[in-house]
Amino acid sequence: MSKQRARDRAAREREAGIKAAARGSAKERQERQQLGRPTGKSAPKAAAGKPAKKSHPRTPANKKRSHAPVGRPDGPLARRRRFRVRLLLILLLVVNIAVAAVWRDWTVSLGVLILSAITAPLLAALLLKRR
Repeated sequence: MSKQRARDRAAREREAGIKAAARGSAKERQERQQLGRPTGKSAPKAAAGKPAKKSHPRTPANKKRSHAPVGRPDGPLARRRRFRVRLLLILLLVVNIAVAAVWRDWTVSLGVLILSAITAPLLAALLLKRR
């Protein structure tokens, strides 16, 4: 009796697998029709075992999306950081103009300009800490 049950269970599992595959095939066909891709024998076969990659809804199907964001970041943290960087650059520019106005010697002005160019990344690292 247990052999008969095992055969019946195997048959039910086989039928369930066939039905599941048919449902998956119908769903895939429906998705292809919604995306405007051809169906039937002329349609390219998907790789076995791998789901088809879906592109972003606003991205054309033939264009791949880049993984890196494009453009400058926006948001309150990015705006605050840009504001602080601008303040630092304005401060260094004011110092250079003040030195050029006080000391008329071009060597001193050039030395302060080089010094500010060297210290700008250090000041940015110290003053503009990431939290």
